[in-house]
Amino acid sequence: MKKICICGKEFESKTGKARYCSQKCRFKGYYQTHKELWHFNSIKNENKIAKKEQKKINDEKNAMLQKRRSDIDLLKKKNGNR
Repeated sequence: MKKICICGKEFESKTGKARYCSQKCRFKGYYQTHKELWHFNSIKNENKIAKKEQKKINDEKNAMLQKRRSDIDLLKKKNGNR
């Protein structure tokens, strides 16, 4: 008999290699061991969203500046280079 720490049940495996009494306990154990990693990834994803929004703002700003520069160049051509 083996004792599992997740659910506290005792069980016996046929091959002697089993660590969990059921699939449910296996999933629960996997979640508990990887919980911090998943939380860290969710924080990373929030940062990616913020970076995408910042990039969009920067692209709009650059487009506005480029339009302004092209308008200034047109005025220079119209009035002569001074």
